[in-house]
Amino acid sequence: MKMKLRNSLTIAMTSLTILLCGYAVGFLLGEKKGKKMATSIAISPPGLGDQKAPWVQRSLEKFDQELRLSSNQKKLARAEITTTYDHIRKSRLEALKHYSSHIVDLHSRLLPHLDAPQKELVIKQRDALQETLDLGLQ
Repeated sequence: MKMKLRNSLTIAMTSLTILLCGYAVGFLLGEKKGKKMATSIAISPPGLGDQKAPWVQRSLEKFDQELRLSSNQKKLARAEITTTYDHIRKSRLEALKHYSSHIVDLHSRLLPHLDAPQKELVIKQRDALQETLDLGLQ
């Protein structure tokens, strides 16, 4: 029995919807509280929220524990860690915007292959995703 294009697209859209819902829940919930502290700062990058001070502080403490920094070295390390935080946060936001724009483009490219009710659903999904992007990734 040959699968129709409509069925294939329905399965693809359902899978995409599930993926996006999972991504959105993970993005909105963020990091779980009570997580074990990472063994390396590279494993525990800063999130997108207002987490600058805790991440910088944890990173500085980690370096201080391992290297026993002097007070002058701590000041210099804090400045470098803060700069790194800003770079990581900026590149992470850009990557999320880029990734999400591909998903929005996918919705637009699928439209010509769908019938009217499917188009209506995909347009709603696309617009909702675009609105989420406009609100959340600024």
